Amino acid sequence: MLRENKVLTSLGLDGCELSPDGLCKVFKAVGMNTKLTSLHVSRNKFDDQSVAIACTMLKENKVLTLLRLDSCELGSKDLCEVCEAVAVNTKLTSLDLSKNKFDDESVAHLENMLKKNKVLTSLKILDCNLSPESLCDVCRAIQDNTTLTALDLSGNNFYDQSVSSLEIMLRQNKTLISLGLKECGLFPEGLNEVCRAIGVNNTLTSLNITWDKHDDQISYSLGTMLKKNKVLKSLELLNCELGREGLSKLCRAIRGNTALTSLNLSQNKFDDQSTTSLGQVLKENKVLSSLELQHCELDQDHLCKVCNSVEANTTLTSLSLSGNKFNDHSVASLVKMLKGNKVLTSLELQNCELSPECLCKVCSAIGVNNMLTSLNLSKNTFNDQSAVCLGTMLRENSVLTSLKLENCELSPGGLIEVCSATGVNTTLTSLDLAFNNFEASLVQLLTNSKTLEELCLGWYSLDDDAVCSLTMGLMHCKVKKILFYANDLTERGVMELFKQLHAQSNPTLTLEVTKVPQYDQLHDEWVQ
Repeated sequence: MLRENKVLTSLGLDGCELSPDGLCKVFKAVGMNTKLTSLHVSRNKFDDQSVAIACTMLKENKVLTLLRLDSCELGSKDLCEVCEAVAVNTKLTSLDLSKNKFDDESVAHLENMLKKNKVLTSLKILDCNLSPESLCDVCRAIQDNTTLTALDLSGNNFYDQSVSSLEIMLRQNKTLISLGLKECGLFPEGLNEVCRAIGVNNTLTSLNITWDKHDDQISYSLGTMLKKNKVLKSLELLNCELGREGLSKLCRAIRGNTALTSLNLSQNKFDDQSTTSLGQVLKENKVLSSLELQHCELDQDHLCKVCNSVEANTTLTSLSLSGNKFNDHSVASLVKMLKGNKVLTSLELQNCELSPECLCKVCSAIGVNNMLTSLNLSKNTFNDQSAVCLGTMLRENSVLTSLKLENCELSPGGLIEVCSATGVNTTLTSLDLAFNNFEASLVQLLTNSKTLEELCLGWYSLDDDAVCSLTMGLMHCKVKKILFYANDLTERGVMELFKQLHAQSNPTLTLEVTKVPQYDQLHDEWVQ
């Protein structure tokens, strides 16, 4: 397939339990392929021979631009060879070596790669257990690098010396625009140094310092950074234990910020004072377009304040309130927000413990909303009555393109309402029905849709016959991608799918299946 196919540009083989011999065959074929630009082989085990062939491919291939080798149990010698190959590669722009075992020797080769390579723009080395000395070496190499724009060092522990090297890197590098420092064990003083450096940095637009524990002094430093920095657009501060004062200080700084467009404060606990400060941000800030407040333990009054502030906001297009518990009181404010706001296009309400009655109210409001294009109601329990409201929403709404309903306990009757409504709806292109009570007979209702392009049917324990029947039933409608995650598809089913798809010669349909080991071997056997 890889040798003969002339159109495939991206191939994902993550966690496919490919043997070293299987990996050798894949990389040999990729070496001769002239179209494939993206290859994911994460979570497969390499040996010396498969690493050698992969490196030969990297030296010779002239089209591959993205390679993921995370969680491949690559040792020091393997990583040295990969870094040597990438050092002379002239096409690869994105490389992921996360969760592999680096030591001082392999880090030296990584440092050399960063100095020699002239095209790599994105590097991920998450959770590689890099020593403080190794982190210093990496930061020094990036300090003078002129091509790398995205770097993720999350999950590697920084200490005093390596924090100083990180600070110097941030002050001197002129190309880096995205930096991940999630769970890096940065203590308050280390975070202060990072914030001071970013305050004067004029290229970094995206920063993730999630899961590092902050105190009031850090919040002050973050606030000062946001007041000084004029380019940072995205900031992630999940689960940073920002207290009442910390959140209030941060919000006061964001109120007047003119650059930040995306803010994630999920899993931080808000109280009355900090929620009021957040409300002022939503009323006064003129650039923020995306806000995530997942699992913030917002009580009903807090949710009302947020919804009331969003209602009048004129810039926020994406809002996530997932994991916060709504009742009738807060849902009334949510419905008012949906009717009054004129710019919000994406809303996530996953796992909000919305009652069937509350779901009916939300669906009724969205039915007449003419802005929202993406909605996530997953992990809220629908009964037959609220499922009818959901179906009515789909029939009435004329703008929604993406709907997620994973694990909503929809009954077969409820799913009939949803599937029937897709035949009337004129805009929906993506539908997630995973983990509900889906039956193969419902597929006929979905074939009536004139717009549906992507369908997720994961976690149903669908057997070979059901998967093949569903796939063939959807072959002649507009669906281009079907996701069968975590079903009971066997080797026989895969072979039958290959046979049927080949007979149909549909060049646009994409299938994603999991829990099928040795997928590539089965394909080779079928071709033979």
